[in-house]
Amino acid sequence: MIHNLLTRILNKRKVTLEQLDPEERKTFEQWQEVLQKDELNVDDIKNFCKSHIQTIEGKWANYELDGTKKAELIPYHTIWNLLLKAIDGPKSQKRSLEQNLEQLLKN
Repeated sequence: MIHNLLTRILNKRKVTLEQLDPEERKTFEQWQEVLQKDELNVDDIKNFCKSHIQTIEGKWANYELDGTKKAELIPYHTIWNLLLKAIDGPKSQKRSLEQNLEQLLKN
């Protein structure tokens, strides 16, 4: 079932799901998934960030996209990466602390 907001957006733009290109379709499906949940969990947010990073990196790999357009994507890529690192930060800090403590045990 398509969320009402998404249906209204598609109708307003006079676009059907079949007319979306693969990248737009992927974004649409992500939005649909997000809107169907009552609450997001950390993994949902991480996957959302990762998918945006992948989309941007896919655009960078497109040799037909000019340098200016690619440069405009840098801040977005940076933001998605920062969000992902902020979410994973406590986990990496924990790993680092565990490694340091293990080294203390060895000495």
